[in-house]
Amino acid sequence: MKILFLSAFNLTTNPRLAKELRFALDLGYTVDVLGIDLGGWSAEIDSRLLPSLETRKTTFLPVTRRPLHKWLVWTLAEKTARLLWPITRENNAVSTLAHSRRSLILWRHLRSQKTDYDLVIAHTLPTLYPAWRLSRTTGIPFIFDVEDYHPGEKCSESERHRRELLMCRLLPHAAFITCASPMICEHTHKLIPGYPENRMMVINNSFPTGEFSFTPSQEGKIQFVWFSQNIAARRGLEIILPVLYQYKDRVQLTLIGNLYQDFYNSYLVQFKDILAIKPPMPQRELNMELCKYDVGLALELNSADFNRQICLTNKIFAYAQAGLFILATDTPAQKRFINENEILGTVAPQTHGAMNIALQDIINNIGQIRSQKRQRFTYAQRLSWDREKEKLRRIWALFQE
Repeated sequence: MKILFLSAFNLTTNPRLAKELRFALDLGYTVDVLGIDLGGWSAEIDSRLLPSLETRKTTFLPVTRRPLHKWLVWTLAEKTARLLWPITRENNAVSTLAHSRRSLILWRHLRSQKTDYDLVIAHTLPTLYPAWRLSRTTGIPFIFDVEDYHPGEKCSESERHRRELLMCRLLPHAAFITCASPMICEHTHKLIPGYPENRMMVINNSFPTGEFSFTPSQEGKIQFVWFSQNIAARRGLEIILPVLYQYKDRVQLTLIGNLYQDFYNSYLVQFKDILAIKPPMPQRELNMELCKYDVGLALELNSADFNRQICLTNKIFAYAQAGLFILATDTPAQKRFINENEILGTVAPQTHGAMNIALQDIINNIGQIRSQKRQRFTYAQRLSWDREKEKLRRIWALFQE
């Protein structure tokens, strides 16, 4: 079978796509990838990753300011589409351009290429239009992966309406829909209530078991860890850091990701005595690194970004699979996850007082938490990508000749 994977990002910033891609290659499928070259730190990691992937063709289209003239043309086109959108919203091309120029950049490239695929798998909302358009013109079926609930992401009211419109109009044409959490699936189905539920499936953001190695806890300070693509403001660190600092003689927090220096200078620096900061790492290296710690912080917020309330990030699965005890904020999705897997951690409301109570409980019970690390490590294997990918095998088999 020949599969085209579409993304509006690159592989490093879209690890969900990268896992699917590897699995398709393991199954012996012929695979092409069309994505976006973001430049910066992620491009450097991508350059190390790509040689290990035996794809037939991998193309990442630039969206940086070089060449400048192309960037200016696409920027102007996107801004114009947003100005015209209130009177042209019936036009899908204008709607998707107003959402993201990457959508038409991908489609313009795609329509000029040979399309001999049996299946297209589209990740990220800007790929929905090109996948739908290709399917409409060639008859090639497409799967769309709802990795995030896009209308619920933080954006303007007009942008939220655009996203809902695109999903309501185009998603019903998908041959299958996968979602990154149960609640994302539930809310997506509300947008397209007539879509058959047996053609929607949750694929969790977990990782291969082999990317983790059980590492016994060490005595000494309690080792907390948090990672993200970027270490920046309003990602939950402000909730926990003042509380952790009260116990600076007993705790250490490692942050892993691309550090925003202004965030460090304006906020993190005051907590430097308990902080260790490490740069972004490739997925496998990061997962092995996580195994060294005691407690993983899953600090999603009940904010204006409704998506963060209903998503289950790769972060919470990575902590679980590393055997860490998870301290999670009380978003609806994370509450459900911890309630269904109580051995893995605890949930705390998003206040300093609640975090302090949770932290005191961790400190008082650190001996038990450390002794149960292997039990958590073994338990979490039921959540692994090794199991999740079998769902994909069954879905993809529907499209084999």
